[in-house]
Amino acid sequence: MIIKGSWKDRRVIHLKGKGTLEANGDGACRIKATTNDIEDGIISVSGDGVLLIRDLKDDIEKSVSGYGGMVEIKENFWLYYGFKGKAEIKGSGFVVNIFGNDIDLYAKGRGVAFLAGEGTYTVYRNKNETNPSL
Repeated sequence: MIIKGSWKDRRVIHLKGKGTLEANGDGACRIKATTNDIEDGIISVSGDGVLLIRDLKDDIEKSVSGYGGMVEIKENFWLYYGFKGKAEIKGSGFVVNIFGNDIDLYAKGRGVAFLAGEGTYTVYRNKNETNPSL
């Protein structure tokens, strides 16, 4: 099943379940991944703005490249400010937030996604899963 859509100013798109999400635009994206295996939760994101990554299960693998600074807010919680680059995160439980422009997001696994601002998204779901957008 493929679901396509867009989000506009002052509208928040809320998606949950298992599948693949591709999104791009300007605004804010929040992904909370909850899987049973580190190989099941994957996010690749790029853009210009602020990026926050929080490891919920102490098992993520992350690679962040580009420009800007980084502060570890607390253990397993990183803030990338002036972020202009790309991040790849893999794990069984994590939260990724990005606020800014030219956001390009790919997420695969099980979890919850919030999109706000202006842009487009596509969700790819398993055939037997219902209720694709809540």
